Amino acid sequence: MMVQINNSISMHTKSSSRAIDITDLKGHILKVIEGMREHIHDLPKGSDAFEVPDAMFLFAGYSWKTNSFKIWTLYYDQEKDEFHFRKASNHKKRADGTKYYAFIGNNTDVARRKMTKLIHSKGIANIPGLDMEPLEVLIEMIRDEKYPHIGGAPQIVKVYKHMNVLPYSVYWPNKESGNKTFLGRPMLDYEVNEYFTLDPDSLELDKN
Repeated sequence: MMVQINNSISMHTKSSSRAIDITDLKGHILKVIEGMREHIHDLPKGSDAFEVPDAMFLFAGYSWKTNSFKIWTLYYDQEKDEFHFRKASNHKKRADGTKYYAFIGNNTDVARRKMTKLIHSKGIANIPGLDMEPLEVLIEMIRDEKYPHIGGAPQIVKVYKHMNVLPYSVYWPNKESGNKTFLGRPMLDYEVNEYFTLDPDSLELDKN
């Protein structure tokens, strides 16, 4: 599904050039998904119905129409039998409504509690915006054996207001190991790229 959404965006000049705003692109994505579902046929032997998808996705980027960053969760509504987008929250109950972020996957309640604790420990609850706090929570939970379903090297992409993106390599499990990963995959010894490499402990960047 994600591959076909990417293909649909790539083949349309206005979508790939960002001439179509991200707030409008949401509707097209839903049409692509539901259109694909309509064409599901020849189910596996023993199956008499379409399997209810339990996957969730984050859709995020910069909107030139609203001059702001946007985050939505794409999820399947079982009652309506269709996919929907849900807006990210400002988390007013946790941080005075100044923190805009979203977690999906396993143990999201734990992640939100950790975010609240981290925000208050840094004394930034009343200051608008975030820095690397969501990443700090993710790294902590990846390393904690209490959360076995959260693992692997962090995958990091920075989104700019000019609507370009910049992926980062990551030292993993730490900088001392000398091992680099890129979008979750350990890089081979002879591989190099042009991107910065993030230290998951200091959160500082090294230029390759």
